Amino acid sequence: DHRDLHSFPTRRSSDLSIAIQAIVRKDSWDMINNLNITQTKEAIEKLEKINKELNSFKSILSEEKYYSLNMCLETLNRKDWRKQMINIDDDSYDFFTGQSSQNTDIKKIKNIFGAFGLSRRRLFNGVESDFDELIKVSDLSYPEYCKTDILYSNKLSELLMPVFDKARFKCEYNRCLNEFLLLQLALHAYKLEHKSYPAKLGDLAPNYIKTIPTDPFTKNDQYKYTITSNTYLLYSIGPDFKDNGGRAVIQQNSNSRFVSYEDKGDIVAGYNR
Repeated sequence: DHRDLHSFPTRRSSDLSIAIQAIVRKDSWDMINNLNITQTKEAIEKLEKINKELNSFKSILSEEKYYSLNMCLETLNRKDWRKQMINIDDDSYDFFTGQSSQNTDIKKIKNIFGAFGLSRRRLFNGVESDFDELIKVSDLSYPEYCKTDILYSNKLSELLMPVFDKARFKCEYNRCLNEFLLLQLALHAYKLEHKSYPAKLGDLAPNYIKTIPTDPFTKNDQYKYTITSNTYLLYSIGPDFKDNGGRAVIQQNSNSRFVSYEDKGDIVAGYNR
């Protein structure tokens, strides 16, 4: 049940949910053209419900704040907390046991914590305040969110917070692909009943889908859609926020069709997955 994955919506559970959705989408895309009208409308109804129940990025951040602050508190209660804290960006470090395969560099610690100038309370309160600021701007559209310039209060926050920029992108990319699937199902249903695709996406609502979704990589614009001979081109302008005319993001030296937050090009339905 997809709802169980969101009962504790931290970034980790969100990543797991996104990975599972990607697996389901892969099989679903290959099946669309084989569905009859009844099956297609049933699939649309189920997918609309799933999309509605997905946790917002704001709710994920709120739970992540609770989780991360508890980890910070656990570490701050140790006598050697300054040495332990320095390893949070070390892949070999275990936050709860405090063990790392790497040797702690005192110069590195002094650089990050300002020669041990921060007290435990000040460090903890700073991280909490920085989380609150990040949560505050999480309601912004993705393009607006990317323009925000939050000045974090300490070096620990500067190490912790950037990962959430990538997490926000993952949420929007997942939403984009889910909405592609929804729109492709609606377009398939429309063609089954009308023998051709609609002239515009707006023709799909409300008879095939309740509302027309908007591209998460714009402030509030619809996805791009054009009819090409016997098929159509459906795409998002992607993470570079530029309309490249449906020229898909292509990974150099890789067969992957996955899109990352730094890529240039459009996210094209049926190609980028």
